[in-house]
Amino acid sequence: MRELRPYTGTQQLQLLWTIAVFVVLVLALTGRSVFEWVPGVPVLLSVGGLGWVAGLVGLGYRERRRWNTMVERSSFDRRPGAQAADLETFVDGRSVTATTTMSGLFGRTHTEITTAVEGVDATFTVRLRYAGASSEASRPPTESEAIGDHFVVEGASENALGLFDEPSALLDVETSGVCTITGEDVTYEVPFSSLSARELNALATVVVAVARRVEHVGR
Repeated sequence: MRELRPYTGTQQLQLLWTIAVFVVLVLALTGRSVFEWVPGVPVLLSVGGLGWVAGLVGLGYRERRRWNTMVERSSFDRRPGAQAADLETFVDGRSVTATTTMSGLFGRTHTEITTAVEGVDATFTVRLRYAGASSEASRPPTESEAIGDHFVVEGASENALGLFDEPSALLDVETSGVCTITGEDVTYEVPFSSLSARELNALATVVVAVARRVEHVGR
């Protein structure tokens, strides 16, 4: 089943609302010469402007309320002194942060779950793009067919082979996104912010498990 959440974020809905209000106003202004009951231009613009603003505010409030509900139900807490969208939890004593970023004015809001990799002095990057358990994606450069069923792996074959030559916590992932693994940190980037508390907690556990695996291989 296709993941729709990347296309139903607040920014996309606000853009659609803006287009809808504009189209309605244009049709109403055009119809003034035909229908006597259509109000005058000042009234139309005032009502349309108020409706547009109310819609944008309502969609923003909906997003904030959903985010607050997710935080309350998850193991994450807001970071002291940070923005409301910056969260932190601890998994097995390790810090995991969750932040939201937006690429461009009308871009999608991304959620990044990150934990640090410790004690590894190596420069490498491996990216795993979630493809779903039923994906027909080509087999990545690793001995694990199960990883190949879930992800498309991008990176040097020796790096991927060393990280995924045994069962990985990544097999538990059921959320669309890209996992980027380096010698400094592990980040799972989700192309939307409408995560459930269960998904957020699960991804925190996964990035810590992958970081531990990187540290084990690096040492």
